[in-house]
Amino acid sequence: FTNGKVTLSDVRDPLADIVEFIDSYVIDSPGAFGYLGDMLSAFFHMEALGVNWLCDCTSKLMGKGDQFKVISNAFASMKNAYGDAAVRSFFGGADEIKAFEQLLGPADFGKISSQYL
Repeated sequence: FTNGKVTLSDVRDPLADIVEFIDSYVIDSPGAFGYLGDMLSAFFHMEALGVNWLCDCTSKLMGKGDQFKVISNAFASMKNAYGDAAVRSFFGGADEIKAFEQLLGPADFGKISSQYL
């Protein structure tokens, strides 16, 4: 992506399917939420994905618990790979916080933000 060999749609479309159907992958791979978080954090870091994209894709998940797991694993992976400053920079803006609160609700997002922001 950063070298212009891959387009945004090459990244976003396949990952959107993975996010939307993550509950199916967990059956065969219990670590799927963590693996997804690792992939997402790499693409967030190179600015191929954004918070609005993530919230839109995650909103398609039927279970609120799965939505929480996708978002919290994305935060955790971003912190582990790029540090606290990257988490705050990418996820900590007012618009980003509002999007997460609309998706998860203030209480659930508060659990994530108290740990990572």
